[in-house]
Amino acid sequence: GESVGLDMATMLEVLGASSGQNTATNDKFPNHVLTGRFASGFSNSLMAKDMHLYLKSVEELGGPAAIGAVTEGLWAEFAALEPDVDFTRIFPFVERGRGGKQSRPALRSGEIERTSAEGMDRR
Repeated sequence: GESVGLDMATMLEVLGASSGQNTATNDKFPNHVLTGRFASGFSNSLMAKDMHLYLKSVEELGGPAAIGAVTEGLWAEFAALEPDVDFTRIFPFVERGRGGKQSRPALRSGEIERTSAEGMDRR
C-alpha cells in the first residue's frame, strides 16, 4: 500500500469498515505501528518460539508447511537480530528490507503448489 502512495491510516480505516477487519487492523497497526509505540506486550522472541512449535507440529502431522517455513524463518531472523523487542516491530523490520534471508532453502517454482496439494491428499 504505502509503496504505491496509499496512506496507512486510510487503508486501516477502509479495512476496519470491511471484511478485512481484524486485531491487526483494529489494534496493532493503529495503536502500535502508526504511533511508533511498539508496546503490545508480546515479544518477537516468543513469536519466533511459537512459530517454531507450530511448524514442528505441522511437519509431524505431514501437513503443508511451505508458507509456514518462510514465516518461521522471518520471525527467527527478526528475533536473532533484535531479540526480545515487541513483536509489532516486525513491520519496520520488514519495511527496512530485512527478512530477505530464509533459514530454510528457497522453494523452486511450482513447489508451493505441489506441497499444498500433497498436504491435501494426506487429510
